Amino acid sequence: MDNLLNEKYTQAIWDLTEALQKENQMENALVDCMEILTDTIGCEGGFVWLADRESGRLMIIASSSRNDETGITIAGDQGIVGHVFSTGEAMTLHGRSRDDSPLYA
Repeated sequence: MDNLLNEKYTQAIWDLTEALQKENQMENALVDCMEILTDTIGCEGGFVWLADRESGRLMIIASSSRNDETGITIAGDQGIVGHVFSTGEAMTLHGRSRDDSPLYA
């Protein structure tokens, strides 16, 4: 089983490298990478957040989910994402929130 998992992750790394090399727009490459990662680990979706240090806000710049969440911004201390960003402490969530908002995803 470990060998199969290693092969799966090795293939994902290769696919990520190709995705980053083929795209001219970083945002498109990040979306492609999110799709590869979510497929590889078997999750519903994911987001890439960037922090604007001047405004203290976080923004989704790439999304791989049922809905395109790209462009959503939140305060740097809002929701789970803001908590992790502002404290630097990782969180593990078990199950899904009743709220489908990316604040709590």
